[in-house]
Amino acid sequence: MRYVSSLFVIAYSQPIACFSMVRYVLILLCLVCSCEALQAQVVPQTVVIKLKAHHPAIGMVRSGVQPDFGMAVEQILGRYTTQSYIQQSLIDGVRRHFADRDGEEMVGIAMAESLERLMVIRYTHAISPRIAAQKLSAMKEIEYAEPMPQHTLFFTPNDPLAAQQYHLNAIRALDAWDIASSTASILVAVTDSGFDYTHQDLSANAYTNPGESGTDTQGRDRRTNGVDDDNNGFIDDWRGWDFIGASSNTPTPDNDPRPGNSHGTHVAGIIGAVINNNLGVAGVARSVRVVGIKCGGDNSGDRSISFGFNAILYGALLRASVINASWGSSTYARSEQEVIYTATRMGTLVVAAAGNDNSDVAFYPGLYDGVLSVSSVLSGDEKSSFSNYNVAVKLAMPGTNILSTFPNNQYQFLSGTSMASPVAAGLAAMLRARFPQYTPQQVIAHLQATSDPIYTIGVNVNFRDQLGSGRGNAFRALSTPTANLKRMSVVRYRIADANGNGILEQGERAQLFLTVRNQLSAATGVRVLLDSPFSLALAPSLTVPTAIGDFSANEERELTVSLSFTVSMSAPENATIQAVVRFSDASVSMGNDGLLIQVNPTFRTMDSNNITMSLNSEANIGFNDFPDNVQGEGFVYRGGENLLYEGALLVGNAIDTLSDNARSDGGATRNTDFKRSAVVRLQSPGGLAPLEGYAEFDDRNSAGRAGVQVRQTAYQFRQSGLEDCVFLSYALRNTSNRSRSRMFAGLYFDWDIGPLGAFNQAFYDSTAQLAVMQNVRDTALPMIATILLTPQTINFRAIDNPSSGSSNFGVYDGFTRAEKILSLTNGISRARSSVGDDSYMLGAGPFVFPRDTSVNVNFAIIVGKTLQELRIKANAIRQYASRTGLDGVVRPRETFFTAYPDPVERGQRMTIEFMLTEQERTAVLEVYNIIGERVMLLAEGTFFAGLNRVEMDTQNLASGIYVIVYRGQAGVFSQKVIVAR
Repeated sequence: MRYVSSLFVIAYSQPIACFSMVRYVLILLCLVCSCEALQAQVVPQTVVIKLKAHHPAIGMVRSGVQPDFGMAVEQILGRYTTQSYIQQSLIDGVRRHFADRDGEEMVGIAMAESLERLMVIRYTHAISPRIAAQKLSAMKEIEYAEPMPQHTLFFTPNDPLAAQQYHLNAIRALDAWDIASSTASILVAVTDSGFDYTHQDLSANAYTNPGESGTDTQGRDRRTNGVDDDNNGFIDDWRGWDFIGASSNTPTPDNDPRPGNSHGTHVAGIIGAVINNNLGVAGVARSVRVVGIKCGGDNSGDRSISFGFNAILYGALLRASVINASWGSSTYARSEQEVIYTATRMGTLVVAAAGNDNSDVAFYPGLYDGVLSVSSVLSGDEKSSFSNYNVAVKLAMPGTNILSTFPNNQYQFLSGTSMASPVAAGLAAMLRARFPQYTPQQVIAHLQATSDPIYTIGVNVNFRDQLGSGRGNAFRALSTPTANLKRMSVVRYRIADANGNGILEQGERAQLFLTVRNQLSAATGVRVLLDSPFSLALAPSLTVPTAIGDFSANEERELTVSLSFTVSMSAPENATIQAVVRFSDASVSMGNDGLLIQVNPTFRTMDSNNITMSLNSEANIGFNDFPDNVQGEGFVYRGGENLLYEGALLVGNAIDTLSDNARSDGGATRNTDFKRSAVVRLQSPGGLAPLEGYAEFDDRNSAGRAGVQVRQTAYQFRQSGLEDCVFLSYALRNTSNRSRSRMFAGLYFDWDIGPLGAFNQAFYDSTAQLAVMQNVRDTALPMIATILLTPQTINFRAIDNPSSGSSNFGVYDGFTRAEKILSLTNGISRARSSVGDDSYMLGAGPFVFPRDTSVNVNFAIIVGKTLQELRIKANAIRQYASRTGLDGVVRPRETFFTAYPDPVERGQRMTIEFMLTEQERTAVLEVYNIIGERVMLLAEGTFFAGLNRVEMDTQNLASGIYVIVYRGQAGVFSQKVIVAR
């Protein structure tokens, strides 16, 4: 999975059959939606898990028995309850649905079995859902775990100042009614806050369930007889279903989806208000039935949506042709994508709002595979000020000042993508009646192919390709036969970078390999072009379209040609580049698909010995994106499971003098005191080890900072005795305006040895001065130790992660500055943790830290099977550190001075590295030729204690032998090198 976690690319507008992009979309969430406001959109103390097949808990939950996942889960979550994510009646309905379709019974069984494995866990510990999900994901019996997104409605009330129902003329709905079927009554489901089906302008088009209407065999009214007459698992659902009841906080489902919240009634009226009844307004769709599926509370101030995906599946089981979802959040969930996949496979098209934050951000369910995502425009087709925009949005529709129905026979104007989405849903319903053979993906393709262009209008020129293919046109959609339309889309793809490390770096050339599908009519002479209209950071090498041949209708094909692009040298760090794959034939555009490509990430992975470990550019070890932990490999030993949840450097001496990028006070995010000065890079071979990683960062922009600049070097060796360890060297320079008599530096590690990190124990081994983490239950798992190599006093604290209180604090509820300082500065303050999910701090200090001077603090991380093995390895590592200067004590005859690569090709850069015991202010580094002439002055002035590194450009040197010389108070060092042609 190295490729997956290192290279981040997403393709949109794919056929729903392609379900392999889930991991990529999850990664995109971490990269694009990382601000705290977006991260907060999850249900607290709740996670969704998917069990692996045949787990006994599946049957237990189905039978109403609370499963026990063991002490390990209870250690992490506290008391917890478990229930099915999707109601069992809906899952049974999926089985029945496909059993009624020729040859698809096994499809239904597989889909139902997959949904049955989804469960919701609610717990009591104060652990962030993101952290809880990451912990649970490590359990072998769990396929995945994730926070539950908190979805909300998208609308903004406005005063009634606009022309009434301008949107019908804007999309030419009135002309389309002359073409639309007057007999085929299409069912549209409104998953929302419910709707007033007694409204004078809606009642005639409100859905009535025939299986729950009329009288039963005993002469009772089926609407109220308390019997599930149609055997769908819902009693008396004659008008739809209310999954919530009065309050989202305490759901009490019932069979009456009428609202207290008016949002759903407004949405329903946009789709299906009765046409030509001499009352009020007209809906977009002719000959439509609307069913309300309530998944929001009654309170007008309650904008939360719960059980939204149960509602979507219920609508699909009613055989709704279209489902509207005018709600969402920025949080991606694999479980929700599974429901969308199931509903789409059942033949239902889901239409959803793009969101109202005026942001280039992914909102779900709108951007799930298979969903028609809708942005909002004004009456003149200019972008609405509130509308989100993204290359994955598929269509624009009017959404500002839309007049529609309100409860109690009223009417009102509202604005939002919540209003644009049902305009599209109404049009999609008429199109499904017109072309009943269409799949949901073909409906989307047809609507895009018949949309009106909008990107030359007003501000839209700044949002090219980000508002959808254009503004939907109902008349063109219904009047244009399929044979006249062409639309291509990306199904699958892969990217190969030039150096094969799975990371797109500045200046690197890469190849994009595509599998594409022709969604509509046959096409000849199809061409494809990769474009990057939003950024210069991605430079496609193709200036003209590439021919990819002829395609029959609905043909899918893996292309034999690739599209090349080069990452710009000016590409910013962690940039998400928006690119577009454009299709055309000789005469017409055939659509485009958006790609989001992550380039120049600020982490790298070292894997030169038995340990695979990632480093970022800002003092973190293991992962770059706590708490989601998808950017990086963590810490892996001999190809096994990841053993590290969080690793971070801390420097300081008091609450108001502390810098770190470890988890924050709240626990759900990390601090950002350290900012990178240079992106972490790897050198192979390095000056001392076969593989070395370098990073530079400082805390200059942090409040309450320690005032420190850090140069971090990581070393991996392969020789016997060193193949199971990583050296970490930190050269700390005091950049504050004062000298400090007491300073501390340390590493915080939250190791997870075994599933969930349960049954772990942290302790300090005074015999060998080791900070150790072990799994006390499974002795076959490795033990991990951290040791301090430099001659400073050791500080250690073992931490019980779930604990709370001042004396025995934990970190589930956050890691406060006071707790960090207590762990970092108080000697061996807690030598052993309880058994559970634990972490520890290993620190060095106090040490004197004069202004504008440097101090080295070096560590090693060691893996072994037993404590005795760790002790033996630690002794060997300390001996090696003393010989190489990695212990921070440089001896005159053992001074480390090297230059590499040697020989170096003319024009390449050479690196010179050397260790100093203390800072020097009048030293010089020079280059001499073979006859003793000085040909280059590399550096002069101040050199710092610890490791120094200088780059030499050989462009102006002739081929031959040279001598690099250092002169200073520490002595004279030299090395002979060769510059080759």
